[in-house]
Order: sequence, then structure tokens, then C-alpha cells
Amino acid sequence: MGAELVIMQGRHAGKRVKLPPTPFVIGRGANCHLRPASASVSRLHCALAPSGPYLVLRDLKSRNGTYLNDRRVSRPTRLRDGDRIRVGELMFQVQIPRAEMTAQPQLDSPSESEVAWLLRTPSDEEQASLARREGTVEVSGDTIVLGRGDVPMVAGKYLVDRVQKKRQ
Repeated sequence: MGAELVIMQGRHAGKRVKLPPTPFVIGRGANCHLRPASASVSRLHCALAPSGPYLVLRDLKSRNGTYLNDRRVSRPTRLRDGDRIRVGELMFQVQIPRAEMTAQPQLDSPSESEVAWLLRTPSDEEQASLARREGTVEVSGDTIVLGRGDVPMVAGKYLVDRVQKKRQ
């Protein structure tokens, strides 16, 4: 899937975030793919994932909620080209290539079986464990920022995981 998120405001306005063909998690946690440095974003805030030819958005019990076109997301919801997602103070626009949009007709929401993997929400213990392991790793632009310096990002989550293992 060639979908992208376009940052709509702030100093990174216009920047595009390509979504992988696997689940993409937004939050401040160390294992998240996109890690905004904002107190209004939960450690595990929301996830976007392909489901067949569709892209699905799910809130992960975030404190401030995830909003799709100014409506709070309460269940997994299929995304359409041009949809706006608000995560804390951040606003993104979804861009899905036309060829993918016309592959099959759009439906209002996916069945639970299509997004079963996404319906499992981490327990409070798992979230606390993640918070303890998080340390001071932050992602800023194309760089992983550690407490002691910068390391060029070359492999996204894989590199973050390796850095975390070396720090333990």
C-alpha cells in the first residue's frame, strides 16, 4: 500500500510520512513508529494498518482521543483519501493513491475479523513496562536522538530496537 500521512501544521507542515505495509503506531512510546514529542500524545496513541485494499485507523485507549475528520474514533474505522486525523495537537491528512482507492468499493467500517490483530489493547502492565524501558530515545526528523548524541536513522523501528537492547 502506498498510503502516506501528510503533516498539516507546524514546522514540519507538508512533510510526508510513508506508511509501511504493516501496522503503524503513533505515540510517545519507544516501540512506536512515529513519536511526536508532545504531552498531548499518549505513549500508545493510535494505529493505522492495511486491511486488504483498505487502511484502518484505531485509537489505542489514548488519553486525549484520536479524531477522524473532527469526530472522535471509538472503533476501528476505514480511512479514505483526504481524511484528516488529529492526534493530540497534531493534524495529518491521509493520502491514498487513486489506483488503490478504486481497487474495491469503500465500506463504512471493517469487520472485527479483518482487524482482529488491532483489537487487542495492551494491558496497563504492558504499558507501564514500555514506559519504564522507554528511556530518553526520541525521533526527530530523520534522526534518532539519544541522551548522548545523534545516530542517523537507517532502519526505523529496527534501529530503535537495536539501540534499546544495547542500552539495557
